[in-house]
Amino acid sequence: MSDAPFDVHIYFSRGDREIAASLARRLELRGVTCQYDAGIGGAQLIAPEEGPSRANMLVVIVSSEAPDARELRRELATADRLQRPVAALLVEDMEPRGVALQALADRIWIRLYPDPIAQLEHVVELLATLSGKAAPIERSLEPATLEEKQKSLDAAIGEMLSGVVDPAGRAPAHRLAYVGLANSGGKPAPTRGGAMAGIANVLTLGIYGAMARRRAIRSFRSNIRKP
Repeated sequence: MSDAPFDVHIYFSRGDREIAASLARRLELRGVTCQYDAGIGGAQLIAPEEGPSRANMLVVIVSSEAPDARELRRELATADRLQRPVAALLVEDMEPRGVALQALADRIWIRLYPDPIAQLEHVVELLATLSGKAAPIERSLEPATLEEKQKSLDAAIGEMLSGVVDPAGRAPAHRLAYVGLANSGGKPAPTRGGAMAGIANVLTLGIYGAMARRRAIRSFRSNIRKP
């Protein structure tokens, strides 16, 4: 674990400020220090652009409001360079567009819709675990009676059925699943810079735009998880 002064840095667009503030307050109450805006959140005040380099993980709130493309790419690049976990929170029932789709499609997405505020309690515990502030594990006693064993079995079956009805599985609770791309085993995402990156972006958005978007959408759909 790094010696970063914050546990979580929250990136969000202006229209999602209320959700970001609510998440930050709940995290702080949980004992997870966070930074989500200049002069707001956490015990220390830092500029927003410094957040990814001074927090143990990056949380990106995604909605229909387009994020600042340059700023989002810069924050993701910093997180990947430092091998920090990146969690994308989807607050609307939608497919992301633009830079949010291009930069985040191959990462793990956690859906919060249809009621994002109500889902925050579940997200807080997950983020606490990913940022290194997991609660102590309590050993559960084995069911003592036949009735208790039956209830335990029913609960397990119910969980399995819910996974069949709803294809989105639970979000993993280990850091390496969020470092780099999904299923990368914690390897930093590949980065490109300079003129070649510009040429690649032009080709992706131009000649191969439709094909690239279809591939990104497929990847996004396969990476959606429940909190």
